[in-house]
Order: sequence, then C-alpha cells, then structure tokens
Amino acid sequence: MKKLLLFSLFLMIGLAAPLHAQDTTLNPAGQPNFGSAILAHGFLPDPFIITLSSGGNLDVSTLGLGGDCKGFATSQPDFRVQWNGDGTTNLRIFFVGGGDATLIVNRPDGQWMCNDDSFDGTNPTVDITGAPAGQYNIWVGSFAAATNVPGYLMFTEVDSYPGRIISPLLGQVVNPQEEGASSTGTLTLDMTANPNYGTAQLAPGFGLQTVGIASGGSVDISAANLGADCRGFATASPDYRVVLSGSVARLRIFFVSDGDTTLAVNAADGTWHCNDDFIAQSNYNPMVEFTNAPGGQYDIWVGSFNTGTSTSGTLYVTEQDFTPANPPPA
Repeated sequence: MKKLLLFSLFLMIGLAAPLHAQDTTLNPAGQPNFGSAILAHGFLPDPFIITLSSGGNLDVSTLGLGGDCKGFATSQPDFRVQWNGDGTTNLRIFFVGGGDATLIVNRPDGQWMCNDDSFDGTNPTVDITGAPAGQYNIWVGSFAAATNVPGYLMFTEVDSYPGRIISPLLGQVVNPQEEGASSTGTLTLDMTANPNYGTAQLAPGFGLQTVGIASGGSVDISAANLGADCRGFATASPDYRVVLSGSVARLRIFFVSDGDTTLAVNAADGTWHCNDDFIAQSNYNPMVEFTNAPGGQYDIWVGSFNTGTSTSGTLYVTEQDFTPANPPPA
C-alpha cells in the first residue's frame, strides 16, 4: 500500500512539473487567449484590430529577453498571427488601451521584440522591417500582476500608430489638431505625411515601377480647389511617393483596377496634376503624364468617388509607352 501511495505521489509530481515550467516562461506554443488570424501582404481592413485585455501573473522582466521586455503577462500568447508576407514589406504591431501596457512579440525566427512606450508615452509599438513569413506570437503586458488594461491590438502595413490611425478604406481617424488637419478640423492632402504604401527612389532609366494600392479615404479632393480634374476621396497621406534623382523625358503615372477611380499628383515643382478617366466613357482608369519631368518628389493619391469606398488595383510609374489601355503585367 505504501509503495502504491509513493508511486501515485511520484506521478502527481511528474505531471505537475511541466505545468509549473509553463507558468514560469512565455510559451509560444501555448493556446492564444484571444485567438489567431492569417494575414497576407495587402490585407484589408488595415489596420486589423483585435479587442483584448492585457496582463497576467508572469513577470516578463525576469526572463532575460531584453531591456524593453517587461510587464506581467500570461504564459500563453494573447494573440497569434500567421503572416504570409513576402519578406519585403513592413509590419507594425501596436496596442491602444485604457492604461499603460507593454508589448512582447516572438518572431518566426525565434527572436524577441518588445516595447514599453512609443508615440504617446503609454501605448507600445513594435515595427518589423521586411517582416518574414511565419508565425508571430504576441503578448500584451500590464505593469502590475493580475491587473488588466482593456484595449485594441492592431496590425498594419501603412503608417498607423497610437493616436493616428490611417486606413486605405476610411482615410485617417485623427485629432483635428494633428498634422494633416486644417484649423477647422477638415482633413487635407498632406505632402509631409508618410505615404500609405511606401516610397520609391528612382533614377533616370528606371523603366517601370508598380505597387498594389487600395483607393479611397475621407478627404474630399475637390474641396481643395486644385483644378477641374482633381476630384474623388482619398487619405490625407499620399498613397505613394516617387523621388526622382534626375529629370526624365517622359513620366507616366496611372492606376488600373476594376472600379472607377481618380488620380491626384503633386509634382516636384509643387504643381498639381489630376485625372479622372484616361479614355472618356470607355476606360475608368486615370493617368497623369509629364514631359521632361524634373527630378524631385512626386506625391500620388488614388481616389474613390465616394467616401468610405475602396477599389484595389495597381499603380504604375513608368518612362515607357504603357497606358491604362495597355498595361504591362503587374
């Protein structure tokens, strides 16, 4: 009987040990508290938003993951993302909550990335440059054990951050006093803002550059009085920016999609160039063309005809003899 009791106790200790080990470390293989998602480059809606609460009993600062890895979290991840990116685009993960929180991210290669305070002093952000495909496990920590901060975990490929959300579908959700908004609170096109889909540094002879873009936003381009063809709704931030290192004999910028879209371009010399339909009544894709285009910065917006609507397509920047009627393979 004593042997049976000792054997039973041995089994109980043996079974309890792995559970105790899990409770003293972050476990990327654990079942996420708030679920999981599969995201790929160009995902919509952007940002992708999850509602969750931070916190747990595990002190992350004692695990030796790095100086910014701190806060109290659970052993299992709060959320998991299977990222099907191509390794060339950036992924930003951030948390906006009703208190001071931390962020811990375990990458597909096993590396840890953490943040305490980012843009506004309380909400954490992790930027992953050229995010490799694979599994990302995310924990949101609190600064005291067993306390919870309710909020939103967000994933974005554009320039959203705590306090300023940019969406290819809805434009920007910002405080009227922030950069990009007029004194009356109306959003305007902002050439100083970071582009939604990146910047291309191009030299004469580049030939062709393409990028996938979703049109639309909440800014009424026609209200800016930039010209008769400048219309549609876009984000305050440019969708794309081209920086030419020198002048080119011909520069064509056009957008191809299955919807009716518009194009607005602020050229290197500060002038505005817009288009609605490249071929009236037979092609709804817009194009802007420059002859002897000077070197410098070109900011590009792709508009939709109604606020809150979006059309996905391809933006082409080329020196060659392509048009929306005969685009090259994207």
